[in-house]
Amino acid sequence: MSILCISDILWEISDTDTLETLKTEISDEDPSLVLFAGDVINDGMNSEEHTSEFIELLEYLEGLEITSFTIEGNHDEYSNYEAVVERTEELEYAREISGEVAEFDGLQVLGIRPC
Repeated sequence: MSILCISDILWEISDTDTLETLKTEISDEDPSLVLFAGDVINDGMNSEEHTSEFIELLEYLEGLEITSFTIEGNHDEYSNYEAVVERTEELEYAREISGEVAEFDGLQVLGIRPC
């Protein structure tokens, strides 16, 4: 089993397509589980939230049949994070785990919410 942990996504790096970079890195690593550990749509510095890009990334993982767990970060709570929660409820391989314990292949992950 391999786990790829991603947090504090910096969507607005100049001259970089962050979404395509993440897709490529995930494909190259071919993990069993992707754990998004907070600040996935807003890193506190963004001029806008990046909900649609993150949802597109979850849908990309869905197509690859890679399980993902997402935990809300402290900056995400000031954004449209509810859209992420709603979309994960519709996907088979994605799960939002803030405030709960999730299990994957015998591994337990606790999603601690921001204070």
